[in-house]
Formats: sequence, structure tokens, C-alpha cells
Amino acid sequence: MYSRTRLITFTTIFFVIVSALVFNFSCIKDKCGNLICQNSGICVGGKCSCKRGYEGDLCERKWNDKFVGTWHNEEYFARDTVSTHRKFDWSITSRFTLDSFYIDDFADSINSVLCTRTANRTFNIQSVQITDNLKISGGNGTMDSITGNISGSYFFVKKLSNKDTVVTVYFSCSK
Repeated sequence: MYSRTRLITFTTIFFVIVSALVFNFSCIKDKCGNLICQNSGICVGGKCSCKRGYEGDLCERKWNDKFVGTWHNEEYFARDTVSTHRKFDWSITSRFTLDSFYIDDFADSINSVLCTRTANRTFNIQSVQITDNLKISGGNGTMDSITGNISGSYFFVKKLSNKDTVVTVYFSCSK
């Protein structure tokens, strides 16, 4: 009888320990816990995966907010044998969508030009007709992840009677 009681006790303790170990190690740990992602972001593996147009640890910032403000712009371009360097300010505003922004006073003369997101810190400059024979024919820009400065280039096209003249303009901006 004593031997049978010991066997039942041992078997019960063994079953409880094995069950606890299996239960403990087979459960999936919730890495998200109380993490609440904003702006329709989704927690994946303990980090927020943001909906397009948002960024930040909790998806709390609009993508285009980092570009908004006044920027001190420097442009360089060469045509024929003449090199030109100009300085002026740009004003960047976000107006309609989370994946775009506008540069006001673009090229120191155009009212505004639309820029659209291509990646987290890069954008395309959309083409815009300035006059019948003058146009910005697209371009691109990148925000440096360390300095926060923006650099890039765009194409300035002037229609002449016999051919088009295309000038590549390089720019660098800081706040």
C-alpha cells in the first residue's frame, strides 16, 4: 500500500511538473504587450509597423512633417562656361496628402512645386511649366538622416527657336 501511494504521488508530481514546463515553453509571448500604435499602425514583434504616410516609434508623426518649414537653399549650375551660385529661402508646406508636400518660391521664382514621396527620406520634384518656353522638368531630393539637410537636383528646360537647352541644377538646403 505504501509503495502504491508513493507511486501515485510521484506520478502526480511528475505529471504536474511536465505539464507546467510544456505549458510555459509552448505559449507564445506577446511582445506587443501594452504597445499602442497610433494612426492605424500595427504592432508586429514588439514594434509598430506604420501605415504609409506615418513614421516614428508609435507612428505618431506624419511623414511630410520633417520637411515643413523655412529652408536656406543654395543652388549651383553651369551653362556653357559660366557657373552660377544662388542663395535664397524655400518654404515647405504640407497641404493635401501625407505622401507629398509643396516647395514655395522654388527656383527663387516659381510659386510652388509639388514633391511626392519615393521612400522614407526621398522625394521626386514634379514637372511644372513656368512660361511658354521655360519649365522645370522634374528632379529629386533626399534628406540626410544625420544632419537633416536636403540635397538633390532638378532640370531647368528653356525652349529656344532651334533646340531645347537643359540645365541640371544642384541644390542643398538647411533649416
